[in-house]
Amino acid sequence: MLEERAAQWKEEYIRQGILIGEARGEAMLEERAAQWKEEYIRQGILIGEARGRTEGEAWGEARGLGLALRDVLEFRFGRLPVSVSSRIASLSDAAALRKLTLSAYQAESLQAFVDQLRKSDNEKMQ
Repeated sequence: MLEERAAQWKEEYIRQGILIGEARGEAMLEERAAQWKEEYIRQGILIGEARGRTEGEAWGEARGLGLALRDVLEFRFGRLPVSVSSRIASLSDAAALRKLTLSAYQAESLQAFVDQLRKSDNEKMQ
């Protein structure tokens, strides 16, 4: 009878041990999942900040170059037609804006610059 009771206790203690082990394992997993979540959020924030900074710098550079280009054109040729100002404002490629600024310095007239601007547009479409 004692042997029978000891066997039952053994099985019961093993079941309890398994339940306790599973509960502890789940708790550990939940803790790790929370840590992973925090780490992934931190990584996401860093990546987002880096992308935002890069895009913001590119936008700012293009915006500044566009303003400089309009200033050069207005200084050389007077008030610009809205179509030219709008077209320059729509450009976001800093390299193209630099090239156009050099063209603005060299252009004999506003019409010559507008022709260069159209040529630049056509080259991009091809």
